[in-house]
Amino acid sequence: MKLLHVFCTLAFTAIASADTIVVCPSGCQYISINEAIDAAQDGDVIELLGGTYFEGQPVNTSGKMLTIRGTVDKDGELLSILDGSDQHTVLECVDGEGPATLFKDLIVQNGKSPKGGGMIIENAGPTIEGCVFRNNRSLDGGGGMYIDGGLSTTVNDCAFRSNNAGTGGPTFGGAVLISEEFLKDSEVVTFDECVFDRNTAIYGGGIYTLASVTVTNSTFTLNQSAQTGGGMYFARGVNTPEGALDSKLIDCVFADNLSKGIGGGLHCQEFHRPDGNGLSLCGNAPENWSGYSYIGSYACQSLLPDCGDCSDADDDGVPDFNDICPDGDDTIDTDQDGTPDFCDECPTDPLKTTPGRCGCNVIETDLPGDIDCDGDEDIDDYNALGNSIGTCTGDLNGDGVVDGQDLAVILAAWGSCAE
Repeated sequence: MKLLHVFCTLAFTAIASADTIVVCPSGCQYISINEAIDAAQDGDVIELLGGTYFEGQPVNTSGKMLTIRGTVDKDGELLSILDGSDQHTVLECVDGEGPATLFKDLIVQNGKSPKGGGMIIENAGPTIEGCVFRNNRSLDGGGGMYIDGGLSTTVNDCAFRSNNAGTGGPTFGGAVLISEEFLKDSEVVTFDECVFDRNTAIYGGGIYTLASVTVTNSTFTLNQSAQTGGGMYFARGVNTPEGALDSKLIDCVFADNLSKGIGGGLHCQEFHRPDGNGLSLCGNAPENWSGYSYIGSYACQSLLPDCGDCSDADDDGVPDFNDICPDGDDTIDTDQDGTPDFCDECPTDPLKTTPGRCGCNVIETDLPGDIDCDGDEDIDDYNALGNSIGTCTGDLNGDGVVDGQDLAVILAAWGSCAE
């Protein structure tokens, strides 16, 4: 009984001592995430206020059981952005962290590294929830995320968009590369309710896995590979025996992914045939799957037609029927509004794709007399109107000169204005 009392006291003390450490881009005690991690203890929450954070080095949890949590607005938009500025991996989890280490509600973008541009997980098994990995790239594999062993990793409700694993040689996993080097047979990486969209690699545009993985309730669309496995590539190591891998695909959609070689939707190597249940495979080119068939059946629920001849006018790897910009580059989207710069007349304005009346990077106005688009109707609009039609704003009689005759016009109209 005394031992139970001691245990409960210790557990209560650990919970009660957990702190929330606030980090913000400026004006807080901590403006560096890594400095906040250094100051934190197991169980603490590091809360990132809205803004963009560039550390100049990877954010590393240093083996601690922490929650790193971003800010979400009332509409559900993520406001906390971790940016690698094309200089380094954004997140590292490499010191035995387990599921109690949580990354939540973060945007991870513009990371660059030989592996795991967005995040590297080695000898660890953290939990990642509600995060977006976008526009990250790697030179070898795992544009968005690289996972290699030690513990199982869980990824829930995350989006992987426009990550790239490079084109300079054999590259693997545009969004995610799962290696086999340290993973044990009993350990399974899991993805639930995730979205994989427009990720690219030589092999496995969405996910390339050499280890057991379970993917549930997830969607793979418009991913592409230069060789094999547009949506996903189930691979095996040279010495992997039959029955060693146990992957599952449950209630997932693979639609309109592309491989320039084989396996537009899926490619399965021998001894790595996932169990499939409730799959939708449709519109993938040049075929829905290749290699050894996965185990199970599938249905076609795609809203887009199958790609027959895979014609690609701009040779960007996206079939014309799926191409937002069939005559130009789809891969660069500076303002990340979903419209590539080539087709975006306002490439730095996330709220506009055309200038409208007020121009790019200016909010449109509903006031008919608001000529200068500043949100009101006043003398500045009168002056702007005069300038726009080529008249001098003080030339009231239109003779091209501002003089006493214009003053006389004002004096003649002096008095109360009629209602």
